[in-house]
Amino acid sequence: MVGLFPTELMPVQDVMDSQTTRPKSPCNGTCLVNDQGTCIGCYRTLSEIGRWGTADDAEQQAILVNCAARKRQSSTGLPCESDL
Repeated sequence: MVGLFPTELMPVQDVMDSQTTRPKSPCNGTCLVNDQGTCIGCYRTLSEIGRWGTADDAEQQAILVNCAARKRQSSTGLPCESDL
């Protein structure tokens, strides 16, 4: 596992930012990347992490869907569709 950067733990309560209508970042401050290049805290790939700040709402929603699929996959051991 590789730490991306030091940060305090910041639990994410909602998927929408309360100040805007934009999706809230799934980052929870864990920031460790596994051998597949996926963060074990938020389940985003390095590419998705890099794109998050400039992604429009639709792309951010798609990233969140992929994260949820990876999270489900991590508990079942089966590959998720977005990684095939």
